[in-house]
Amino acid sequence: METHQRILILQTAFLGDVILTLPLVEAVRSLWPDARIDFLVRASYVGFLEGHKGIDTAIPFDKRKLHKGLGGMLNLARKLSAVNYDLALIPHRSFRSGLIAAMSGIRKRVGFSKVAGSLWYTNSVPRNLEAHEGERNLALLDVFEGARSQDWDVRPWLDLEGHPAADEVTDWLDEAELPRQKRIVVLAPGSVWETKRWPEGHWTKLVRQIETDPTLVPVMVGGPEDRDLCIRIRDASGGTVYNAAGQLSVAGSAALIARADLLITGDTAPLHLAQAVRTKTLAIFGPTVPDFGFAPTGAKDRIIGLDLPCRPCAIHGSRECPLGHHHCMLWLDAGMVWKTAQDMLATSNT
Repeated sequence: METHQRILILQTAFLGDVILTLPLVEAVRSLWPDARIDFLVRASYVGFLEGHKGIDTAIPFDKRKLHKGLGGMLNLARKLSAVNYDLALIPHRSFRSGLIAAMSGIRKRVGFSKVAGSLWYTNSVPRNLEAHEGERNLALLDVFEGARSQDWDVRPWLDLEGHPAADEVTDWLDEAELPRQKRIVVLAPGSVWETKRWPEGHWTKLVRQIETDPTLVPVMVGGPEDRDLCIRIRDASGGTVYNAAGQLSVAGSAALIARADLLITGDTAPLHLAQAVRTKTLAIFGPTVPDFGFAPTGAKDRIIGLDLPCRPCAIHGSRECPLGHHHCMLWLDAGMVWKTAQDMLATSNT
């Protein structure tokens, strides 16, 4: 198999996409253990990737300011060119990512065929729409003879042993005075896409149901953009649900999820964080479906959704229901979710 010494992985999409690129990182590190492996990622996710054993440097990409427009991309390309990468792996399907790799003078550029950025690739592979996203990303290695002889794990893995996020979560738990003797159920009510959000009222009812079990304590996670949503759910529930949204780093949220017995979430980034730390996941799917390749894959994970003729309506969700009713989420009541959660909590994580 051909040798590469300096490898750049380009994935500047959302956090979930970054997490689902980690199986590719692990495989690349296994194939080329002595190579320099860098990862171009949105600036806000650099901290999440720092310290990952498979990545030497997480390079920030700031498309709204520093690297905005052609001039900004040229400046970035000059810096990347100075490293003299000999291989670029591009799971991100955007025109911009392909162009940056080409402008950086990287000799071999591998991405998916028939996507916006494929114009700039030297090698491409088909994107199997029936596979899990982790498997799809690993398919980029198919251009290397013998690279796929191993049975790579499609699930991401995040090793938090010795990571500062562990201390971050311990400090937050102490400050929040969360009862340590109780089992944690983490809730992730937010999403970039409005139609992927289970209604606030449903989350409120679920919190109340969780609190009927004296052995459990509900904790909400999310980014700063989810903080107000979580505050409204907390206030409406009238209970003792704890709100960590906007208070932890991405790695800190992963470390909190790692301490939980269960995560309940929509089709969004915390789902993939839970996969990476091997926490049982109950995933609520509305406008999207598991067949798109972003569902949890653990043996004890569960997916819940309604079988409606209008599903799916979009691959990423949308700002509003195309039919104006949002039945896929409104009709999925809290009792159904709570019953499934109870069944999952009755079994161990191991």
